[in-house]
Amino acid sequence: MKRYLSFFVVMAFSLSVEAVEYTDSPLREGTNSGQELSLQNAIMLAFENDPSIARTAAEISISDAQIDEAKSAWRPQVSLQGGMGGSASDGDDFAQSDNYGLALRQLLYDFGRTSNNVDQYTAMQEGKRYELQSALNDVGGRTARVYVEIKRFEALRRVVNDGIASLTEVRNIAAMRAEGGLGTHSDLLQTESRIAALRSQQAQYDAQLASARAELGVLTGTRINGVGDVPAVLTEVEANLDAINYEQIPQVLQAEASAEVARLAIEGERKGYMPSFSLEGGRTHYDSDDDSYWDNSIQVTVDAPLYQGGSVGARVRQAEGNVAASQADINKVKQDILLKAAQAESSMSGASGRLVAAEQQLQSARRSREVYRDEYLLGQRSVNDLLSNEQEVYQARVAQQSALYDQWQSAVVYRTSVHQLLPTLGLDRPETKLSETW
Repeated sequence: MKRYLSFFVVMAFSLSVEAVEYTDSPLREGTNSGQELSLQNAIMLAFENDPSIARTAAEISISDAQIDEAKSAWRPQVSLQGGMGGSASDGDDFAQSDNYGLALRQLLYDFGRTSNNVDQYTAMQEGKRYELQSALNDVGGRTARVYVEIKRFEALRRVVNDGIASLTEVRNIAAMRAEGGLGTHSDLLQTESRIAALRSQQAQYDAQLASARAELGVLTGTRINGVGDVPAVLTEVEANLDAINYEQIPQVLQAEASAEVARLAIEGERKGYMPSFSLEGGRTHYDSDDDSYWDNSIQVTVDAPLYQGGSVGARVRQAEGNVAASQADINKVKQDILLKAAQAESSMSGASGRLVAAEQQLQSARRSREVYRDEYLLGQRSVNDLLSNEQEVYQARVAQQSALYDQWQSAVVYRTSVHQLLPTLGLDRPETKLSETW
């Protein structure tokens, strides 16, 4: 079964609507089945597949209808009226009478009450648009993090495969020495034990890679056959917490839109004291046994509340409280953004230091490996020395890859927190990419 969703994409203060086909099937093959999935295409597929984006898009369409409903108060209200029946006094004959006609009511002036309602719904719609931008950013960030995790486990799997291949070479050397009477079979057994340990680690990485691929498959709604490289531009981050532009971050703009709604609500509630003026008219035809005639009427009416038990004042105080709460929400959102960005910056810095140390350790271990192998062949080193050195090389490579991908993950988190992820990937206008992706 297929259902069609209105897919809204808003970036750079613009929103356009795309009609996208949504499929209920668990996972589908992409149009380029068998090819590697790029990060940009993965994010675009996740946009299509994520239900929170579809829900927010639907809520924006509801806001359009609410604005139209508020504006309708300015338009004339026309109704058709009519009736039929009769009456009779005691002892008199039944007198039948019928009537029908049109009635018109047009609002003339309500001291800005209708305009205020329109402004409130417009501000609410802006908040929904910023909520959609935030949802796009969050979905893109989550997809990018899973994508990087796939590349991490692919890299670690290559490291463990290289480790097994290197230990296999050591085993072959040990076997030749044992056959020539220069070594013992225990050297061969120790090497086999180390290879078995790495095969166990290999199985663990395979399981973690399969899990990450499955998660990306759920996010995109597509079977993942392979993913491309992580875009280099994504990992090139110069974090500057003092230069964060909060006025371009949708979470902040959404909170500010809520504050504007609260401010407008105060004005609207205060207008509850004011009267409204309307023009009412009608043309009605009356038909009875004695007479038949048209009645025309027109008048200006006023509706002025005199006393409502203090309800208006109470609503004003509630609205004033909402304004204070909204301002606190803005500050809280900014604080959360700064906290996430600061944590990501700290993680990037730590990962960068670990990467440098791991690369130095790897260079040293690789230099030692060649020397140790030559000395082992000459009988100047034991197989334990050789295996220990192989372990150092392997651990250094694991540390190197782990630090590298930790750094990349932190870069994704930082860019997501300051709303730079999608523009960095060239997705600042996703609606222009949708037709190319699907």
